[in-house]
Amino acid sequence: MIGIDRHRHFAHRLAWLYMKGEFPDTDLDHKDCDPTNNRFANLREASHAQNQRNQPTPRHNTSGFKGVHFHKQRQRWVAQIKIKGQQTYIGIFDTPEQAHQAYCQAASECEPQFARFA
Repeated sequence: MIGIDRHRHFAHRLAWLYMKGEFPDTDLDHKDCDPTNNRFANLREASHAQNQRNQPTPRHNTSGFKGVHFHKQRQRWVAQIKIKGQQTYIGIFDTPEQAHQAYCQAASECEPQFARFA
């Protein structure tokens, strides 16, 4: 955050303003997921959903794969993805690797430029 005239601004939004001459109308996404890398080449306009899709695997993830969790009752692995604000069931699989492969295919078909698989 950078303070200007008692207003706080995110540095990446100020970088966009400097390069484009106006603040972005939407969220800004860091292509490499590094919030400290505010180079203009690393920034792109994105909806909130697109920005979230480009996030790395959450730390609390226990499967080790993005979009995959273990279903205790069925003793199998479930793949899910969020599309247009709705959690979408992809399928249930014997291994986390199979579930992750299905997640990666769904993410690539949905919005390939924002898909992040790890």
